Amino acid sequence: MNFTKPLFFAFILLSTSLVGCVKSANSQVSSSKASKVAVASGARRSKISATPEIKRGWKNFQADGIELQLPSYYEGGNTKQNSQAVLERIEKAGIPSDLISNTFQIQDYELFAINPQEVIKGNINYIEVRKEELPASVSLQFMTDKFAEGVSQTGPNIVEKKVVSLDNYQAGKVVFKVMDSQTNQVQGIGVSYLFEENQDFWAVTYVTSSESQLQQQLPMFQESASTFRIRS
Repeated sequence: MNFTKPLFFAFILLSTSLVGCVKSANSQVSSSKASKVAVASGARRSKISATPEIKRGWKNFQADGIELQLPSYYEGGNTKQNSQAVLERIEKAGIPSDLISNTFQIQDYELFAINPQEVIKGNINYIEVRKEELPASVSLQFMTDKFAEGVSQTGPNIVEKKVVSLDNYQAGKVVFKVMDSQTNQVQGIGVSYLFEENQDFWAVTYVTSSESQLQQQLPMFQESASTFRIRS
């Protein structure tokens, strides 16, 4: 089994690229201005608290106040509650836990899960869920734009940003990629689905190795994002 340094270098870049995104938006929007933006944007997103039926061959991951479905071969879980248990599950799946813990600060996420089948073959394939508090309600388009701006400021190139329909509600969608500055080759590519409810902002980010892999896996990523629920 060969875990290469370039692979996990891309992990680090993609993981840290999301840290300051929402903080960037927070610093640029005062509460009063954010409220005006929200009013001008029209109707708020519908509530997304109803739990969908678990898909065949998938399993339900839960973290503090949220749940999300992924194919059953993903390993991970609630990193805020018990990051060590998450690392142990990842190690049982064949990935050294110290490799993950030395690469990610997984306790900074609400939820972290990885696809061991792909990582063992040398590909990037993981998901992270982050949560931030917004200064006030803002439009989904505004938040999507600010999120993309925050990502681009840390290095990755923005490929796409828009608002999409998922199940019975809307979400922001930002696709970004990390390039090797010397070879100009793609080191990793990710898609973030963005949700906002009650001034809590959630970024659900799926990451893989290449543009071709993203195209293959994007239907599954979108299907998974459609199962994201905020639990009451």
